[in-house]
Amino acid sequence: MNQRQERPWMIVAVFAVVFLGALSMHMERMAGWGFLVLCFVVGSLAALAFSFVRHKALSYWNQLPKSRRRIAIATAIPLILVGTFVANRHKPDEFTDDALTVFSMFLVLLFWGLYRLFSGFLDALHARFSRR
Repeated sequence: MNQRQERPWMIVAVFAVVFLGALSMHMERMAGWGFLVLCFVVGSLAALAFSFVRHKALSYWNQLPKSRRRIAIATAIPLILVGTFVANRHKPDEFTDDALTVFSMFLVLLFWGLYRLFSGFLDALHARFSRR
């Protein structure tokens, strides 16, 4: 069954979040209600498109073999770093932005490694103690 058919309330929640976000910006005072409605329509379409693309991308990602996933991740990390370095070149806070990106990438990889390590450890413990 399709994910959107299983949870139809999710679409209503997306519309409510986008509408409340648009109202919280107080754009009706600065640019008028027409701009608020335009933001709501564009935001709703973008949220629904994101939901659809995310579902398709996850199903495609789950079908990939582990070697292709690792290649994709190993390619994405340098691309993100190089893209950040190029985008921050000759800016006043270049070092801070670059250091924050490298530190963030390091933390993500560290937490991902710890997750993999401890989830394997916990699975082994569960398998050992559940055989009683």
